[in-house]
Amino acid sequence: MGAGLTKFPHLLMPEQSHAESILVDFLAARNHYVDRRTELKWFVRHNESLSFKYPH
Repeated sequence: MGAGLTKFPHLLMPEQSHAESILVDFLAARNHYVDRRTELKWFVRHNESLSFKYPH
């Protein structure tokens, strides 16, 4: 499956909670934080940026 498309020879399927934990730690180390109590209302993609709205 996917031979020659990647340097990794096997499929890796971590639990979602483990993958989320890795991402949250990675972001926190770079002063970005995840707020799970936030709802994204909408977003619009522009050429080089995004506009978005969420309730405060």
